[in-house]
Amino acid sequence: MAGNVDSNERFVRAAVRRKNLFLSLSIAGVAVALGLAGWTLHRKWVEPDFALGLRSVVILLILLNSRQNLRQYRYALALERLTLRAERILPQSSARAGAPDGSDGRQ
Repeated sequence: MAGNVDSNERFVRAAVRRKNLFLSLSIAGVAVALGLAGWTLHRKWVEPDFALGLRSVVILLILLNSRQNLRQYRYALALERLTLRAERILPQSSARAGAPDGSDGRQ
């Protein structure tokens, strides 16, 4: 049981630590998708026989990935807020011990 708690705590710390990375990846993905869409539309305007199908799918996949990165950012932000709130409510020593009074819960 203690290994599971440690694993969850490591997951939360890693997600909070990567919060800004998720936001940066989301912004970069939208910028790349917009650039690729602009280039594709320009090519279609210059060369009417230019195929849009595959490029449109790639643009859509980039935008979907950006949306997922934004979702990860929002989850990390929520985890950070919940973690800070839990640390204010429970002191670190009693939270690790498993019981509010700091004992190990056995009698």
